[in-house]
Amino acid sequence: RTQGGAPCERGSASATSKKGSKSNQSDRRRNLVRGMMLPQPKGTLSPPLAEDDPMSPMVYAIARAGDDRRAQAIRAIRVSALTPTTSFFVTMTGKSKTQVQAISNNIRAEMEEAYDLRAKPQGDPGSGWVVLDYEDVIVHVFTPAMKDFYDLESLWRNGQALSLAQVVSPEGLMEPVEEDLGIDVDSEIDSIWDEDDEAIWG
Repeated sequence: RTQGGAPCERGSASATSKKGSKSNQSDRRRNLVRGMMLPQPKGTLSPPLAEDDPMSPMVYAIARAGDDRRAQAIRAIRVSALTPTTSFFVTMTGKSKTQVQAISNNIRAEMEEAYDLRAKPQGDPGSGWVVLDYEDVIVHVFTPAMKDFYDLESLWRNGQALSLAQVVSPEGLMEPVEEDLGIDVDSEIDSIWDEDDEAIWG
């Protein structure tokens, strides 16, 4: 940072902090991948149930925020018994890259307003996969093709599913209909996207 055009004395400390932050993110990603590769025996989960987990209200808020932007295949898996890295994975899909962007932005806005939590998106809507890491809850927003390719739900199949039926619309729980995936839905739903999306992702 600068003050009055002159370098701030804390500049070197800030640079070191940024390097440390990137290193921490890399470590988290490695630990998550390592957790997926380790054997995950069945029967390791014990009470309390996923519904009783202290993170479940945050998961519900994330699911509702995705549903508000017409996400589909919204799922939540409790993995705290399988990895120390996080408590829940939440996955959902958008039919287009524009919708993936809008879903991600709405989740970020909800987390900031309700929990004062901020997450810098990892990935890009153009790639079809965006990750929002809130430490205790990690959110994956995919296009259907990317969701099928990475198949995270199978990788964490021994986790504990959290029912979202009470907070998400029936359409939000449904898998995308195959014949709908080839159409351009952007023109239909552009009116609900935030006007400053481009600035956020630029």
